This record gives sequence, C-alpha cells and structure tokens, in this order.
Amino acid sequence: MLKRKEKNKNNLGKSLLLVIGSLLILLSLFLLFNHTYNSYKDNKKEQEILDTFYEEQEEIINDNNDKKDITINNSNYLAVLKIDKINLEKGLYNIDNKLNNVDYNIEILKESKMPDIENGNLILAGHNGYLKESYFRHLYRLIPSDKVSVFYNGYEYIYEVINTYKVNKTGTVKVIRNNNKTTLTLITCSGDTEQLFVICELVDKK
Repeated sequence: MLKRKEKNKNNLGKSLLLVIGSLLILLSLFLLFNHTYNSYKDNKKEQEILDTFYEEQEEIINDNNDKKDITINNSNYLAVLKIDKINLEKGLYNIDNKLNNVDYNIEILKESKMPDIENGNLILAGHNGYLKESYFRHLYRLIPSDKVSVFYNGYEYIYEVINTYKVNKTGTVKVIRNNNKTTLTLITCSGDTEQLFVICELVDKK
C-alpha cells in the first residue's frame, strides 16, 4: 500500500513537471512569435516611411533644380543613412526632434553640420549591442575604402571610410579628422570603456 502511494506521488510529480515544462515551452514559443511579429511590423513601418522619404527626394529633384529652401516633413525624416556593407538603412530626425535620441534612433549630435556645408562634419551616434535600437551593432566591420551614403535634400552624399579608431569614454566627443574635408563621423560604444569612431570623407554627390 505504501509503495503504491509513493508510486502515485512520483507519477503526480512527473505529471506536474511535464505540465510546467509544456507551459514553459508554449510561453517561449509565444514570446518568440510575438518578437518576430513585432519586428516584422516595425520593419514594414520603417520601410513605408523610407519609401515616402525617397519619393519626397524625387519631388525635390523634379520640382526644384537648385534644391534650395526645401522643407522635408511628410516622412518626418530629415535624412537617411545607408550603409550597404552592414545592411543598414535608417532615417535621421531633425536635431530638435524628441526622437533624435540615441535611445530611440541614430542621433545627430548638436555639433553636427549637414552634408551641404562645405568642410562640415555630420556626427552620428548609435548604440552597439543586441537591442532593437542598436543600429550601430555592426559598425566595427567597416574598414577604409568602404562606402557610406547620406540622402539629404534631394542629393545622395557618398562618403568613403578613411579611418577608424577607439578612444576611452570620457563623456566628450573627440573627433580626429581633416578640417579641410567634408566629413561624416559615426560613433558607437566598443565594450564598457571605449568608443569606436569611424571617420568618412565626402567623395561624390549625385
């Protein structure tokens, strides 16, 4: 009789573990599906905004040959950063927009000059890591001669990577560049104590 009770108790324990295990598996599958679905929705929405932005760029080209005094606001993007090598295409918000924040997007730093300013420096910062907002997670793969594009006010500004370097995090931005060149600087974290800088120089505009 005692053995039967112990056997029933063991069977109950196994059944309980089986139920808990099944629930954990179902929960994991649900979370995975939910993450995948949300990523799909986010990517689809982003592509729709990018398409609107590019349509606006075409309108600028067709309607205004000198491309001056044009305000781009239907897409809410001021510009688009595109780096084919790391499969990155992301809109940039105006510097005063609340979404121009590294915790939400790629951030245009306040010291920046847009690409149409001769010898200016457009400085962009983005997170590294595995979060959705970690747009610069693959920035470390860029090497000299790689190309980076910024679409802005009807033009595609094409840059070439000329240098990459790391510095200790100090709370300030230390950009080493040629001040006689129009440049693009990309910044992200590299570990807990360093920042990675990618310096690019303008080589074409079309």
